[in-house]
Amino acid sequence: MPRYAVVVSRFPKFTETFILQELRGLEARGLDFELYSIIHETPEQMQPDAVELDRRANYLTWHSREVAAAQWHWLRRSPRRYLGTWWTALRTSFPSPHALVRIPMLVLLAGAMARRMEEQGVERVHAHWATYPTMCALCIRHLSGIPYSFTGHAHDIFADQVGLGTKVEGADAVLTCTDHGRSILVDLAGGEAVVGERVHLVHHGVRLEVFEQLPLRQRSADEPLRILCVAALADYKGHRHLLDACAELTRRGVANQLTLLGEGELRSELEAQAARLGIDVRFLGRRPSAEVREELAATDVFALASVQVENGQMDGIPNVCVEAMAMGRPVVASSLPGVMELVVHEETGLLAAPGDHRGIADQLERIVEDRPLVESLVTKARALVEREHDAAKNLDEVHRILDSLPAR
Repeated sequence: MPRYAVVVSRFPKFTETFILQELRGLEARGLDFELYSIIHETPEQMQPDAVELDRRANYLTWHSREVAAAQWHWLRRSPRRYLGTWWTALRTSFPSPHALVRIPMLVLLAGAMARRMEEQGVERVHAHWATYPTMCALCIRHLSGIPYSFTGHAHDIFADQVGLGTKVEGADAVLTCTDHGRSILVDLAGGEAVVGERVHLVHHGVRLEVFEQLPLRQRSADEPLRILCVAALADYKGHRHLLDACAELTRRGVANQLTLLGEGELRSELEAQAARLGIDVRFLGRRPSAEVREELAATDVFALASVQVENGQMDGIPNVCVEAMAMGRPVVASSLPGVMELVVHEETGLLAAPGDHRGIADQLERIVEDRPLVESLVTKARALVEREHDAAKNLDEVHRILDSLPAR
């Protein structure tokens, strides 16, 4: 199997457990790789599985001596190719408002990455996220001839589409976790006849041996409905609508307690909204995977009221929804394209229109009133997860795809 370099935006990023799971799983299946991160994240918390990878990862600073020396190396080796890389990067990124600021830094970093990768014997690059990591991979290919593949996830497909068709065209393979995302990537690059065979749908999945199905929690009549949401406190996650839904439930006489796991710039605003509405909300911040599982075990329903915001950003298939379904917890979510691939209304979960807090409240109220429905939902949801979102099977498929690609 070719020796790989995997390029990511930030590492170790606390919330990107799906990438960490994939890296660990591919390594266990025999993938030999060097990890490169554009930014060295220095969080207060780190997932335990990230510690060893962080120690051995390649981190470069764009204004370092190594980066400067790499530019001279490629300019001497092939001035035409080096200058052509700059032209390709700027042309691919135009008219992104960030192109003139961020793309030059990425080209400089890519030059140093390419030189170091050649020294390490890297034969292929795989990038996670279709934005800056894939731009680095594209530049590395232009400079060194090392071919690339990439995985697109959500905002990097739905919101930031500048140059995306060019990136797909230049890749030997593209992976994505939603059929909606796959359709966008194929269309941008010329259609099924042109790139269809190179664009693969592979779900991230969950480790079924870790996310075991649990019995539904027995809730007494006078006990509040426990609602859990795990998501970054960002606009597109729709927390405002979820808080309004909880207030609506309270007005209807349905006692409830909402627990929010996640951090973000909206925290103070959401805390003020919860206080204004007079609802019971626990803001617990970021939590490692083990504590997320504990909260899932203690909840009655998982809710995610995500929306599509003005720039196009929205959820794909939220991994935590898959985790909730694997553990036998009913899911109430918004009817967005990617979400609906997982949550089928009244079959594997309940859906409301994005931004409709009364609709969300209606579906949460059904969790209280219709126990047979809930039992049916969790049974079918677990079956779907076992069938399509088993991390072991899906990692086997990712490994198969990467193993099949030609080396440099």
